[in-house]
This record gives sequence, C-alpha cells and structure tokens, in this order.
Amino acid sequence: MGTMSRACCQLVRPGFLLALLIAVGGCYYVLEWLPSLVGVRRTKMPLVINNLKQIEIAKPLWAADRAATNEVTVLESDLMEYLLSHPGSTGLVDSVDGEVYRPNAIGTPAETQLEERHWQR
Repeated sequence: MGTMSRACCQLVRPGFLLALLIAVGGCYYVLEWLPSLVGVRRTKMPLVINNLKQIEIAKPLWAADRAATNEVTVLESDLMEYLLSHPGSTGLVDSVDGEVYRPNAIGTPAETQLEERHWQR
C-alpha cells in the first residue's frame, strides 16, 4: 500500500499544484474586478436591468391604449405617463450611473448605453 501512494504522488509535481492554485486565484481576481475595470459596478447592474424591465412593462400598456402593433416606434415621451419618476428626474427612468435608455419599437427589447466616460481611459 505504501508503494502505491508514493507512485501517485510522483505523478504530480509539488510545484504544479502551487502554479495551479495561483492560476485559479488569478482568474478569480480578474473576473471579480473586470466589471469595475470597464466602469460598471456589479451592484449597479441589477438596477439597470430593473430599469429595462420597467420600460418593457410600460410599452405594452402604451400600445394597448393606442391599439398599436409590433414595430410601432415608441418614444421616451410616450412612456412617461406609465412610469413613476422621482422629482427632478430628467429621463424615462432614473439613471443609475449615467446610462441612456432607448425604449425601441414594440416587439424590440429596450436597450441601454453607458455614457462615453466609462470607456475612456
């Protein structure tokens, strides 16, 4: 039995395990900090997604009131009465980090775009 356990240990070099641990730790570190490197905080992403969901809920309500069908263009001003905005809000929904929302046409999902400052170095 002692001979077999020595043979298993000889297949894997001790330095390989250390290198593997460092590589896995490095990958975890990069994936953990990648959102902050491009200017988006992980905690803000759910808020942005929630804003997109609110726009998507308001679009069919607007379309039903106007008997609009797919591919009808929806403007921000069209949806303002269907969304609750805070006093002093300047857009369709409250911006989390300077992003701009586009409602798009009925049947096309709403989109958001971060301000250019997030991509500049």
